[in-house]
Amino acid sequence: MERVILLKNFHAKKLNNDRDIHIYLPPSYYSSTAKYPVLYMHDGQGLFNANPYSNQSWNVYETVEKLIRENKIAEIIIVGIDNKGVERSNEYTHSMDGTNKIEGLPEIKCCKGELYEDFIIHDLKPYIDANYRTQSDRNHTALMGSSMGGLVTYNILFRHPEIFGKVGILSPYFVKLDLNTLDVFPVCKFYTKKVPVKIWLDVGEYEANILPQHVRKMADHLYEIGWKPIDELSYYAVTDAAHTETDWSKRLSIPLLYLFGNIGTLQSIRLPGRKMVGLSGIAVRINPELQFSTGFKTTGLTGQYFVENPEILEVGQDGMIQPKHKGSTKVTYRYGGLETSAEYTVVDPLSEYVSVSIAITVPEKTPDNAYLTVNKIIVHKISGRTYGGQYSLPRDIGVQFAITCHTGDGKAFAEIDSHHHAVCRRFRAENDKKLSYTVEGWSNPE
Repeated sequence: MERVILLKNFHAKKLNNDRDIHIYLPPSYYSSTAKYPVLYMHDGQGLFNANPYSNQSWNVYETVEKLIRENKIAEIIIVGIDNKGVERSNEYTHSMDGTNKIEGLPEIKCCKGELYEDFIIHDLKPYIDANYRTQSDRNHTALMGSSMGGLVTYNILFRHPEIFGKVGILSPYFVKLDLNTLDVFPVCKFYTKKVPVKIWLDVGEYEANILPQHVRKMADHLYEIGWKPIDELSYYAVTDAAHTETDWSKRLSIPLLYLFGNIGTLQSIRLPGRKMVGLSGIAVRINPELQFSTGFKTTGLTGQYFVENPEILEVGQDGMIQPKHKGSTKVTYRYGGLETSAEYTVVDPLSEYVSVSIAITVPEKTPDNAYLTVNKIIVHKISGRTYGGQYSLPRDIGVQFAITCHTGDGKAFAEIDSHHHAVCRRFRAENDKKLSYTVEGWSNPE
């Protein structure tokens, strides 16, 4: 009996296109008459197998099987919805002002989020409920996605809380930051009315132009309009995580615990992140990490802060540090009967942006008309085999990347090492930096 069923060429009526659907069935499905909760997930081609675009996978099958085996979550059905490639950005974006365009995002030719949600609600979900033993009510129906899949999940939760009672929003594309111009464009609106939906929301610190502060701003907004932290809303600032299927796979168990299991009891607290604060410039916020007995983790949105020397700094209820005078002091955070402390130092002003110098030496066979990208940073030729430039970037931005070569005819080549393996690099711009890289070779064009 198949446990992951491939449904080929499922038709979306209003979008008038077809896509594959991947249906995971829980261990007891064929030996039981029980009905199961359902989790719908976007970008289905990368959930159970390697995504053809990135060659990475969420490894959903392995993660959910382990959680079920350990009795940490309920048995669930998972429905993976393939994206449509070039149409992905259009289908995952809702109109903000009725124009079907979004300022600063020329890649969005026409917002089709409303049509995509219609496909899920009126084409796909009725089929799944009719052909599989589902608990079809909103309390047992969830939606999850990452990046632009997180964006479309966010819009659907507010537009259709009668369908989806719980959602997982990972690394959402709420704001477009152009790393070459530093222009900022909002990609979603802030809804003002709370709906009865349980929300998981997270972001990693190495997601380049998806900045943690943009996602935290949304978490703060949800809290302000009525969501109760942990009970109804879990926000998690993920240390060291980048914007890839591999990174989402590593933490997938946490939102699954939150949406379908028991998070357990609080075991420990730590205070990751920046400990040096400028008298002015970059805003610094403490993001306490709460760690639970099941492996569940979340950022403390509430709690109490105690400052040993309040003449040096103060800390707001939201964890935002207000520097007052230069010096160091201990800050203690208390939540759920536990507490932890760290030392924070106030120094001279720290600018919001830092200067990053990038120098890249490329192989001799690099096309003459090429330019390079470091994640989304464009790097032009200086002379011969040397590319480089000086860039102003947000302080503390984390960037994970492989250097990519782009040619005038639209082809792209990712860097490879001397053994023809893919290369993964990263940097964190806490201060001004000079970065130097050597590319050993290029892959076949993509």
